[in-house]
Amino acid sequence: MSMSRREQGMIVAIAAVVLFGIPGITAKKQLAAIRDQRDKLSGLAMNRQRESSLMNTADRWLSRYQEVSGQLPVFPPNVNVVDTYWMKRMDNLAEENGVKLLRRESGREMFVGGVYEFSINCRNWEGTLEAFSKFLFALQSEGAMWDIRGLTMRPHRTPASAGAGMLEGSYTLYCAYMRGTDESAGETR
Repeated sequence: MSMSRREQGMIVAIAAVVLFGIPGITAKKQLAAIRDQRDKLSGLAMNRQRESSLMNTADRWLSRYQEVSGQLPVFPPNVNVVDTYWMKRMDNLAEENGVKLLRRESGREMFVGGVYEFSINCRNWEGTLEAFSKFLFALQSEGAMWDIRGLTMRPHRTPASAGAGMLEGSYTLYCAYMRGTDESAGETR
């Protein structure tokens, strides 16, 4: 049984496809997998470098934390007067600076990063830009315990008061404090 030249050429072509084509297809998949692994390794190296940099500054951050935590009030454990305390302080600062807090509600106490946070959602305030700026400055001057997030402001909706430069808006105020009886961490309530 002899094969023609054409049949022999076909067998050689099929053998070439089998010998080189199949490994070529799998090599392509393996190269893609190697590229993916290289990208992951590069990302891990960047993360390691970033974390190493953070670890090198740990002493500085610990020092800063101790400095700031000394400014925080300390409430005894299981005493639930934090909402009254923080709302009264916020109300007093607003009144002293000419800002009216019309609708506000207290949030829940959360333990975040070694300190406690309590949120107050002020859904509606009104005042002039100068009065509100003074109020924000008074909050900032109190130290590390206040943080405003989600501040909005717009011209007052009532046309009569809009001409007087009145603004209105909303904000969420986060109050930071500690729990315990350690007098060195701040004043105890």
